[in-house]
Amino acid sequence: MSLDYMFLDSSPAEEDCAQVGSENYLQCAATECNIYKKQLERLFPIPPNLEYEVSFMVKFNRYESGGYYEAVLRYNDANSDAIKFAFEVENNAPGHWDAEAIAELQEAGLRS
Repeated sequence: MSLDYMFLDSSPAEEDCAQVGSENYLQCAATECNIYKKQLERLFPIPPNLEYEVSFMVKFNRYESGGYYEAVLRYNDANSDAIKFAFEVENNAPGHWDAEAIAELQEAGLRS
């Protein structure tokens, strides 16, 4: 199996998110990314035939002065159905938080 990653950002594209370097960044960003991952899982349920071929994850990406969190879809790039699913997710990723994600963000103290 040959694995690749589709990087999906740390939150929906049209929403504010924790900024690298801000106070409590790592904790806030990890929480936001996990909430975004769950939203993606709700919007794009993994079909039974791809159960072992794709998975949503939160990935920490390191760089010289620190790092950042990002939601990703890990997929088997040798499986055409997995590739198709990955691009479907990327092309249709949400622009905004859904109601369940907003409630989770509020519960975590990240939104009012």
